[in-house]
Amino acid sequence: MTVKALLELDNSKLVVGRKDTDLLSAVKIMVSKGVNALVVLGNDGKLQGIVTDHDIIKALDEHGGNIASVPISKCMTEDVVGCHFEESLMGALDLMGRHHIRHLVVKESGKVVAVLSIKDVLRRLHEDEKLELSVLKDVVVAARATVSA
Repeated sequence: MTVKALLELDNSKLVVGRKDTDLLSAVKIMVSKGVNALVVLGNDGKLQGIVTDHDIIKALDEHGGNIASVPISKCMTEDVVGCHFEESLMGALDLMGRHHIRHLVVKESGKVVAVLSIKDVLRRLHEDEKLELSVLKDVVVAARATVSA
């Protein structure tokens, strides 16, 4: 399965902020959208970074809990790891593992189109595994019925 197929199934949304967005506003946006990462785009639509829940936790510690006026630019990751829309899920998972991250920015034709989280990938792999087990159980039941007959 590809990243594109998974994101189309999950109807994933791209949640965006700007460098000057304060972290408290970013938290409110992330909570309201149910995501753990916010892509930071410039006015030209170009990728400038990503801020994740982990970045915000570190900022809370660094700023003594007062993040109301801290801009995203102070804690975002600028060197963003991403993948293409046609990347396989195993390839995306491999990228996350190699870079010790939980979110990938997904691009299509050079444009940011989504964020893929490790939760998205693991949920899908788990669903596939459950389906495979169900099919194997059906095969065993059918084989036993054939042997008994």
